[in-house]
Amino acid sequence: MARSQWLTTWAIALLAAFQALYWLIGAALLYMLRGLFVGDNSPQAVAQARNAILLLTWCLVGVAVLALYVIRRQRALVPMAVVQAGNLVYGVWLAIVALSTTGLENGSIGLVLQPAAAVATLILIYAAWRRGWMASARMSRRTSHTAHGSTQV
Repeated sequence: MARSQWLTTWAIALLAAFQALYWLIGAALLYMLRGLFVGDNSPQAVAQARNAILLLTWCLVGVAVLALYVIRRQRALVPMAVVQAGNLVYGVWLAIVALSTTGLENGSIGLVLQPAAAVATLILIYAAWRRGWMASARMSRRTSHTAHGSTQV
């Protein structure tokens, strides 16, 4: 594996791991603080617990796709892209909601880091896919020339 392919592979894996960790921490905080001001038996606390479980589930999906990517890089680009698109959509929505309700003064700008990581991961996935597509096109040209009796010098 060339150095650039190795760097791209590990950059995608590290960014995906960061995002899974982000959702895991978010789920843990949401669950731990679910009844902070309203009590543990209130409908708001139950809704927060349900949202925490959904975030944990999304984190586990991200970890499963990350494991698939580490095992079979080229075959897992599409599932990884789907997860990253989901991360991007949810992250942008969450940032818009948080920034519109609280503004920039209380440190909510940190919410923009997750969608930025999703965009960076999607760009790297596209580069990896493009490189794999170009390599397979070169390989098919090479085999079609060999099959027709012509040789490459």
